[in-house]
Amino acid sequence: MDSDTSPSQCPPRRKPWQLLSVRIAIAVTLLGAGMWAYALATASRQAAVPGGGAGATSLTPGDRSAPPEGERTVDSAGPATLKVGLSFLGGFTIAYLMRKFLRWSLLIVAVIVGVTYVLRKTGVVELPWDQIKGGVESGASWLESQAGSVKTLLTGSLPSAAAALVGAVIGFLRG
Repeated sequence: MDSDTSPSQCPPRRKPWQLLSVRIAIAVTLLGAGMWAYALATASRQAAVPGGGAGATSLTPGDRSAPPEGERTVDSAGPATLKVGLSFLGGFTIAYLMRKFLRWSLLIVAVIVGVTYVLRKTGVVELPWDQIKGGVESGASWLESQAGSVKTLLTGSLPSAAAALVGAVIGFLRG
């Protein structure tokens, strides 16, 4: 048996950018950005050529009619693809960082509670419970109002809610 590998050792955790889902989302984002750039670069040529140019025929074999003026698939597919990729990456990043934040916050709160408990039991510290209760209530109401603001911001900034949700789940699990 090799001394370097023991059954109790776990493989090292991969970095977030090494995950297949994140790499796919980056590829989709770059693809969407490229399609959008192509659409913007060819939009002026498309409008300048009468009848829409060489790409004016539809994709169905029997149909040779020109699509309506100004409507091309790449014009809407580029931004949509970019938004899906960015939404996934945004949801992943937010959830990944939130999990890291929660881990450290819980550790810090546990240490503070433990130190406070020991100091209170030894009689070194006497806590003003009325002030603490008022502070917790005002903090909870502030946090509730901020959560509503964050929800509004995220739903407006992350247009693809499904991709953002999938990214958030994967980010939270991997964080």
